[in-house]
Amino acid sequence: MNKWVARLLIIIAILIILPVWVWAVRNCIWTCAEWKNGGCVRNELKCVGSDIDENAPTPDYGAIAYGKTKKAYGTSFKWASRARAEQMALQKCGQYGNDCEIAVWFKNQCGAVVTRSDSQIFYWGLGETEGEAKSVAMKECAKNNGHKCEVLIAQCASNK
Repeated sequence: MNKWVARLLIIIAILIILPVWVWAVRNCIWTCAEWKNGGCVRNELKCVGSDIDENAPTPDYGAIAYGKTKKAYGTSFKWASRARAEQMALQKCGQYGNDCEIAVWFKNQCGAVVTRSDSQIFYWGLGETEGEAKSVAMKECAKNNGHKCEVLIAQCASNK
């Protein structure tokens, strides 16, 4: 009889503790604790009832995939993870080319891809705006003897 009582007490404890634990986990979020140069450098877990900064920007990831053969590209933005942003960019690029690869990914900023009309080489850049990202990519192209540099695409993680 004592064995059954002990088992019953364990089951009751699990039935009480498990929902509380699940509630606690579902009411917690990862948030940025420290921002530098437009990006999060330290995350922390915040739970309901704590001091969650609801005005802090959420991480937005984006990516640009590029296929050299047909100069195909695909972009993505406003994704919660790098992996998902890359997956969506590759999927979009794959509709137009079969050799797509991730050219650049970005978090809470913008990315750009520059190609050369005289080769299959491409360059990428990051910046706070599309203009900055394009400028960085163009400078990389020019620095590498690129005389026929052309901006293929630029995209911001939050679609600014």
